[in-house]
Amino acid sequence: MPSTVSSSKIFLVCFAVSATCVSGGRFIGQDKNAFDGAYIYAPNGTCNQDSSSSVMATYQVKVLKEGIYVLWGRVQAPDYAGDSFFVQIDDGFNYLWEIKVGKSWHWDAANDRNGSDPVTFALDKGKHTIKVKVREDGAKIDKILLTNDLDFVPSSMGETFENNNYSQSH
Repeated sequence: MPSTVSSSKIFLVCFAVSATCVSGGRFIGQDKNAFDGAYIYAPNGTCNQDSSSSVMATYQVKVLKEGIYVLWGRVQAPDYAGDSFFVQIDDGFNYLWEIKVGKSWHWDAANDRNGSDPVTFALDKGKHTIKVKVREDGAKIDKILLTNDLDFVPSSMGETFENNNYSQSH
């Protein structure tokens, strides 16, 4: 259950493996450096780069304040052949989120390849659905963060925003 927010800054945290729908469970991996030792990903041979219909994970969030939001992911991309997802909020546009390549876990804001970086989402107060969809095999994600603090850049595992009174977790 989300906590009551006493600040104008909203931070909604979702742990990747806690998604309400992880396709068949085949997309859960283990890594001691991932948050809580687990992440979701697309195994080799499971991707269709031209389709945004294959949902990897779904997150239900409750936004307590209408506004403009940015979606961040704590991600890892092994190479340029495995560095993207599709991301969608509610029934909106499917953005091709190309993540920075690296062997270490790092935070990356959702973007639209060759377009907005970061992508911003105008959200009303209430419930919303975030979908992370398969695009390239190998791309990994262990945590997402939705915030209306457009200047905020998460770091490390993200403990700072999770330990403040204004955070919400799902």
